[in-house]
Amino acid sequence: MPEPSVPQSHRDLLDTLVAVLATNRADGRPQVTAVGFYHDPDDDRVKISLNDTRQKTKNLRRDPNTTLFVLDPDNPRRTLEIRARSSPQTATLPSRLRPAPSTALTSAPRTSRARHDRSSRCTRSA
Repeated sequence: MPEPSVPQSHRDLLDTLVAVLATNRADGRPQVTAVGFYHDPDDDRVKISLNDTRQKTKNLRRDPNTTLFVLDPDNPRRTLEIRARSSPQTATLPSRLRPAPSTALTSAPRTSRARHDRSSRCTRSA
């Protein structure tokens, strides 16, 4: 049986950056998570980067049945639902999904700010 493909009328939604991934928990309840995804035009498959420690990854390893739900950002009533069986692969994350250097963390973490605030107070009081 050939794999169903995304209708031409909704293929543009495959260029969206975020979708909702639904997996099945061990107790049968769904787990729903927003994820970044990438449509690979070479093999016409959707790729999702997952961390091995996350619950959704554990769910998919146990039960590969999943749904990816994409909303049109311009018209939330227009949607695409992809029901599939996942197949884990190791791949390089496409550049469009990697953080740009300009979005890297540029401010100090909260703990550093707190130390700086304390030293500032000490300096002013001295």
